[in-house]
Parts: sequence; C-alpha cells; structure tokens
Amino acid sequence: MRYRYVIWPVNAGFMLLELLLVLSLLGAMAVAATPSVRNWLVRDHVEMQAQALLATLTYARSEAIRRAMRITVCRDDGYGRCSENHKQRAATELNNWASGYLVLAELPTHLEQRRGMQVLRIQAPIEAVTIQGASAPLSFTPPAGQVIGGFRSFEIAARTAAAGSGHVRVCRCVRIAAGGRSRIMNGSCVAANYAS
Repeated sequence: MRYRYVIWPVNAGFMLLELLLVLSLLGAMAVAATPSVRNWLVRDHVEMQAQALLATLTYARSEAIRRAMRITVCRDDGYGRCSENHKQRAATELNNWASGYLVLAELPTHLEQRRGMQVLRIQAPIEAVTIQGASAPLSFTPPAGQVIGGFRSFEIAARTAAAGSGHVRVCRCVRIAAGGRSRIMNGSCVAANYAS
C-alpha cells in the first residue's frame, strides 16, 4: 500500500508588505471620498425635508378642499400645539420650522362646545436642516384651498457647514402661490425671487 503525501506550497498567502500596501491604498481612497460622501448626505437631507414639507403643504391644501374647512399649518411647540413667538427664543429660531410642525383642522362650532382644533399630522423635529419661513401659521381655506396672506416661501438648508463653498447647491426653496399650490425650487429663496 502506497501513501500519497500532499506537499503544500511554502509561499501561500500574502506577505505583510503586500497587506500593508493594500490597506494604505484603501485608506487613501476612503479619505479622498469622504468630502463627497458628506456633501451627498447633506444634499440628501435637504432634498428629503423639502419633499416632506411639500407633501405636508399639499396634504393641508387637499384636506381644506375635501373637508370644506380651514386647515392650518403651524410650528410645533413640542406639546402638539401651535408655537407662539416667546421672548426666550433666540432671534434665529423665531422663524425656524425645523423644530417640527403640525397640520390642524378647525372643528365646527357647536352651541355646547367651544371652537377647537384637531391634529391631522405631526412632523417631528429635524436635526440636520433648518427650515426658515414666516413665524405666523399658514392657513388653507375652502373651497379651492387658497392661502390666507398670499405668497409664502420656506428655505431649507443644511444646519452644518459641511457643504463648504457649495452652500447654494444644498438649499431648496418651497414656494406657495396665493392659490395654495406649492413647488420646490433649487437654491435659496432670494435667488428664486430673481429667477421668477
């Protein structure tokens, strides 16, 4: 009976030098890609919040038409009520809607009850962006969902300075026409005013 022996090659595997070279190349590529990935994430947060605000405004307008009652969109005070401008707030936070916002329906007045508000939708606070708009609530009225007070706009931008020099690219402007229809425009609201 013969036994067959398998001889394993001595040089199987990577040398330490080869392994270190591959790891250093991967590290260099990761460092080079980090700013573009960070900018992409910032743009994604801004775009996502602009789409969420647009969906909320469209929902409020359609509910005003469907329910035939006034629907209000306002900043949340953290307790499910419309926020009022308190003096203890910083001046930069007075018009910031990133602390969350509500969609409210005005309930009809009955003889026994006083007038109330029903919460239809709540947007949670958003950490990554700022949403600058007028501090006053926004109301849509029936029958066609017009906005009380005319044109309004909200500017959504990154809260951090991660975007660097490309700040204009990571701003979105949500404009509301007097008829209640909303749309998203690229860039800041000031630039959008000149473009229209």
